[in-house]
Amino acid sequence: MAKGEGFAALIPAFTEEAFRTDRTRLICNIISGVQDSLQYDFMPSYGYLSDIQIANVLNFIAKNGSIATTAFTAKEIEEERVICK
Repeated sequence: MAKGEGFAALIPAFTEEAFRTDRTRLICNIISGVQDSLQYDFMPSYGYLSDIQIANVLNFIAKNGSIATTAFTAKEIEEERVICK
């Protein structure tokens, strides 16, 4: 779980592929949470976190998982937050 692989059915995985190709989904998962009963993925919403806090969380997961990706920024989170609603 420390490398973003999720925790059984409780927390969805933040995969290396998603960091490279689906950054919007990663951001929206944190902001809006995940309620997918078909895949049994559930995660509470963390939309109350600031843009910089969300960027820091995603950058931490990427760094901890040795995922080579462009760093998330508060500006990127701010722009994506509109899409997630």
